[in-house]
This record gives sequence, structure tokens and C-alpha cells, in this order.
Amino acid sequence: MNKFFKNIDHALSFAEKGLSESIHVKTLVKAGDYVSWQKKLVKEADLESYLLRGKYNLLILAVAAGIDMDPAIPSLNNFHASKLMAALDSYLNLFPFLLKDKKFISKLKNLDGLIATICELSLAKYFHSAGYKVSFETPFQNMTSSTTKDVDLSVTDKLGNTIHFEIYMPVHAIEVEGFFAPEEEDHHFEYKVMKKLDDKFGSIGIQGISGKIFLAVNIDHYDELRTKRLLFGGNDELFMKAKTHLPNHIDGVLFFRDEFISGSKIAFDGLITK
Repeated sequence: MNKFFKNIDHALSFAEKGLSESIHVKTLVKAGDYVSWQKKLVKEADLESYLLRGKYNLLILAVAAGIDMDPAIPSLNNFHASKLMAALDSYLNLFPFLLKDKKFISKLKNLDGLIATICELSLAKYFHSAGYKVSFETPFQNMTSSTTKDVDLSVTDKLGNTIHFEIYMPVHAIEVEGFFAPEEEDHHFEYKVMKKLDDKFGSIGIQGISGKIFLAVNIDHYDELRTKRLLFGGNDELFMKAKTHLPNHIDGVLFFRDEFISGSKIAFDGLITK
């Protein structure tokens, strides 16, 4: 039984409110998207669990932002969602060409998730603010799988030198009892990075793209690494292990921390190169 939302229309009214002050995001959400959202919610057995505790996509973020903006329910106003929505809107204001990019719009509306896309935009803002030219979704050929893929972010300096970043944001919450044993999670994190490298770039090689290529890993949402940094001073030894998993055609791994909330700053923890 749903306790907070009266029905699906009530839930979607919060989504509409959550989008109301985000001019650029709002222009991307059409009447057909509300129809798609309604169909999605009809399939959910527990509306409250999905919308209040589910992984952020544009629908869930919009609903949560709408709740943040409702003074009648202060117990649920944590303002994280509304700040995240504001950050997303600011990124679209900074890169207005994305508002007409069908591939990007499709990724933004994908109900499987949204946070990785926001992380990509946040890193793009960092380099743009530093004076670099940024572009998105540069295609390349993965020779291992014989498929066309793309790298998330490309950064070019005034001399024409380009570095490409495939952005990865592993998420993992601590679910342990008793003593914290950081070494137990190191292998899990190491495996996730290795798998990401293999899935994206393969082991044989790539074609159709020039410039250096890095995997950029945002560790700010990986609880064990945050805790380990706090208690033991860092993750340098773990980061260095990434070097052993680098395919020959990939130049390195950049580790950074980014909450991508307005006012926060990106912190770089290490650049591991071959």
C-alpha cells in the first residue's frame, strides 16, 4: 500500500513541480515523456519504494526535487535532489548544444540511471572552466568486439592536443557489521575497474580515435574508499594496482572525487599512467 503518494497522477505532480524551475531540463521533457513515466509507474508494485528509495533517473530526480520544493512536507526536504536538479540545469546552460543532441537527450532520459551522465557533465564543466574545448560521445571501433562505441568526454587544448575520458562512477554502500576491513573491498573495487576497462575498450585494440585515452573514476560514491581515506590516509596502493590492468591501447586511469552539487569542487586523487 502506498502511504505517501495518493496515486500515479499525484506522484507525477511532484515531477512537474521539480522541473518547474529548471528551464533547460524542463524544455527536454515532453508530454510523451510523462506518458512513458506513467506507464513505467503502473508496472511498479511499490510506488513509494521506487520513487523515494530508487536509484536516480530523471523521473525519480524530478519527483524528489518536487518534494524538496514543497514546504508542506518538511520531513522529506533534504534538498539534495533540488540541488542536483539545479546543477544539471546549469550544465545544460553551459553546453546548450546538448539540448539538440538526440543521443545525449536519450541518455539523459534513460530510466536505467542518470548520475553517471551528471558526473560526465560536471567533469566537462571543470575542463571548460579551465579553458579547454570539450565535446561528448567521440566514437571509436572496439576491435575485440568488432563494435562501434564512444568515449564520454573529449578535452582539447589550444594546440589541438586531445585527451579522451571514459567516465566511470562505481557506487557501493558499506553493509558490514563489526570491524571495518578495507582490504576485503579492495579486490571488489579492483575487479570493477578491470571489468569496466575490458567492457569498454577490449583487449586487442581500438581504431578511429586519436589522442590519449584515460578511464576517469569518480570514487566519491564508493563508501569503502571514502572511509579508507578518512581512517588510513588514502588509497594510493589500490590505485597503483589499476596500472596492471591497463590494456596497451589505454594510457591511464584518473581517480577523482566529485559530488556534482552546486558549490562543491572536484578533487583529484591520482593519475596512474603506463
